[in-house]
Amino acid sequence: MAVVTIGEGGQVTLPAEMLDAVGAVLGDFVSVTVTATRTLELCCFKRYRLEEMLDRFRIEGPIDIEADREAWYAEAAREVLGELGE
Repeated sequence: MAVVTIGEGGQVTLPAEMLDAVGAVLGDFVSVTVTATRTLELCCFKRYRLEEMLDRFRIEGPIDIEADREAWYAEAAREVLGELGE
C-alpha cells in the first residue's frame, strides 16, 4: 500500500514501483471505478502503436463494414471485459 497526496486539479501521482508492477508506461490509459465507500479501483490499459494494432488485428479477406460492424464490436467488448477480469 502507498499513501499519496492529491494535487491541484485532483491529480494523483502513483509511485514508480506500482506503475512498474503493472507494466504501465507514459500514454497508457487508466480507468477508475468506485467499488465501495471511499474505495477506488484503477485498471491500466496498454496504448498500442498503429503498427502493433495492425499486427494484432490482422485483416484477412474482403471487408463488408456494415455486415461486420456488429461482430467487431462484440469481439472488442469480449477483449476489454477479459482484460478487466484479469
